Amino acid sequence: MANTPIPMVRPEVKTDAIIERVKQEGIKLRYIANTLGIQESTLWRKLRNETEFKLSEIVKISLILGLTDAERDYLFSLNG
Repeated sequence: MANTPIPMVRPEVKTDAIIERVKQEGIKLRYIANTLGIQESTLWRKLRNETEFKLSEIVKISLILGLTDAERDYLFSLNG
């Protein structure tokens, strides 16, 4: 039991809520992808929880969308 590996749990972003916020702000996903320095297809993979967002990307998206800390933590599952 001492050597039992601890399973890795990857937090899932709230895709629908993030997309809704993007629409509310009138921002294009292409703009967000360009700001992050990634392809739009890469952004979609991250939004579909196929790959993880980097912390720096979460910070930039939060600034673009004007998210509060609580909104950011909820949308990106950062609250544990």
